[in-house]
Amino acid sequence: MFLLVATPAWAEEITAINRVETYRARWWGTEGSEFGRPIYSVTRLDNGPFRLHFAMVPGRPLADYTLPYWRIRSGFSLVDDPAELAHQCEAIHTVGDATETLTFVPHSGFDLGQIGNADILAIKNRTSASQEGRERGVANPLLMEHFFVVPKGERYIQVLARFTNSGTQELQRVEPRILYEQRFNWSDFGMASNADFERIEAPFEGTGTSFFAYSEGMNRGYEIVAGRNTRLDCRLSQDWNHWTVELNSEPADLKPGESTILRYQIRFLREIPTEPEPVDLIATSKNLETEFRHIVPAEFKKAPVDLDRRVSLPNLLAEIDRPKVRGLNLRAKPDQALKDLETLEDWDCNLVITSIDDPNRTAERIEKGHQLGMEMFLAGEGNFKEGLPSFDSYYAEPRSETQQADSHGQDEDHYYWESIPPTRDFMADFGKPMALATQEERVLYWASCFRDKWLTVLKTVRESAPKGGVWFYTPSPGVAHVDALDFHKPFFEKIAEIGEPLTVFPFYYGIEYNQAEYMVRRWKDAGASRVVFLPMRGFLTHPSQFLRVITASRRGGADGACGFNFAVGEAEPKDAWQWQSVLLAAEANFPTSEMEAYCLLEEPAELLEAMAERGVMLEEGSSETMSEAERIVQSLGRGEPDSG
Repeated sequence: MFLLVATPAWAEEITAINRVETYRARWWGTEGSEFGRPIYSVTRLDNGPFRLHFAMVPGRPLADYTLPYWRIRSGFSLVDDPAELAHQCEAIHTVGDATETLTFVPHSGFDLGQIGNADILAIKNRTSASQEGRERGVANPLLMEHFFVVPKGERYIQVLARFTNSGTQELQRVEPRILYEQRFNWSDFGMASNADFERIEAPFEGTGTSFFAYSEGMNRGYEIVAGRNTRLDCRLSQDWNHWTVELNSEPADLKPGESTILRYQIRFLREIPTEPEPVDLIATSKNLETEFRHIVPAEFKKAPVDLDRRVSLPNLLAEIDRPKVRGLNLRAKPDQALKDLETLEDWDCNLVITSIDDPNRTAERIEKGHQLGMEMFLAGEGNFKEGLPSFDSYYAEPRSETQQADSHGQDEDHYYWESIPPTRDFMADFGKPMALATQEERVLYWASCFRDKWLTVLKTVRESAPKGGVWFYTPSPGVAHVDALDFHKPFFEKIAEIGEPLTVFPFYYGIEYNQAEYMVRRWKDAGASRVVFLPMRGFLTHPSQFLRVITASRRGGADGACGFNFAVGEAEPKDAWQWQSVLLAAEANFPTSEMEAYCLLEEPAELLEAMAERGVMLEEGSSETMSEAERIVQSLGRGEPDSG
């Protein structure tokens, strides 16, 4: 039997044969916020030659979460840098005349045990029989337990997957499936049935006992060998060199408490094999009669920042004449928008992003903003999934220079190259087929397609707005320490080749403030000309949180801050503090010479928090206000407050 002893242990308490690191990573939102996202739980087991990388998003199933890391799902990857292979699982069973697919939605935490010189890392799914599953209304009665046996220093892993009916009714024709797939830069493939490998080429479909896929460009590969009562099906496609291996078994009826098991081994290759590696697979569950510790990641791991490279407020005050952004993506009806622009001017706002409704009313807004000394950015029509943003309806008739947008863009709500069409010839760019590409060449190919998309937009809009630039929102780089591989540097560097016309708006809506600094720094280090941090309404609960996250972006080298999706005149009175907090934070962190007052606090949120703690209500022009402000600032050790 499997002995799973529930003795929660945190990261610093883990003892294992291999190196095991576990932590949480904070995504968007905070306690009590209107909107939010789950918190990642991440586990890394490193045996030297390779590592397992388990990034769990509560409620989201295991999927092919590999480059370009979108859509956001839970991911369990077998990583031999720079190669990665995602472990995916599902099961189908018969319900009457139809079939139902049961997905693997991971249960919180994992289990860790040992056999000889190997760790056993075990994960399972939420089921209708577990407390966690019942609390979340899970209807899946099939318990899926996956045990990964990882010997120290070896280049193979053994896997045992047990599927148990934990419900009260018999499950008909249960067929478990474990899936591995990859694409693009894979050059060599082989299949075997209890003999030497035979080389295969796409298109191909077959069944055997062993399979390998090898990448000459990465000098990495994977060999998969099926064990007893486990079938191995393989498919190769010429479309992007896509290969798929499915491990399954014959359908079985499972009464309550009954199980079916899949067994197999994966070897991490550094050369093309001629024959399958002999395998002594785990034969029965008796081999796993060991004590397991249940481990739940507890501590938060923060994004990496370089304290020596932080941009301080004195640095920016010394560059008071350099342009800096204090902006808002304005959400307003046409009549209200003109009034809102005047309100925003009073808050030192100098950039507004608007969208196309009635083209003439849009032109009126852009002209009004220019009269007020603001940059006016225009969001195009269409979704990033559909292709390039369109500005045809706006520029259908000639626009005067004062009605031409300063920059034109779209929300690129994805990581890396998701939804970017392949517009280039890989052979022409790199002198070899994509099957022989390194991982970095693969990244550079897609980055070039991304760059070309925005160069095309730039060329198009400059036919109507000769001085116009381009911009996009992006959540890249994603939350630090979550993805198995990091290729942001070459990807961002290629996009940064667009140069001065490009403004990048990286967005993060949480309270892991290092993340904001980290995101901006990655873009600036890649050479992006203008990087403006983008917080959003609804994800934070206090003004000081907006100040802290925008201050963090300034330390990363941001060229300003711009709030996303904010109403001003149409905002509920109870919500006005949010857009006001964004602009107040932008004033405090991104000073320019036309401002009438300046913040001299390196961490302005501290003043706000101290005032809130003391219940101070500041009134403009009040001597009592200034006296109290002086006392608070002096207590913070930051000198005199500005009289403005």
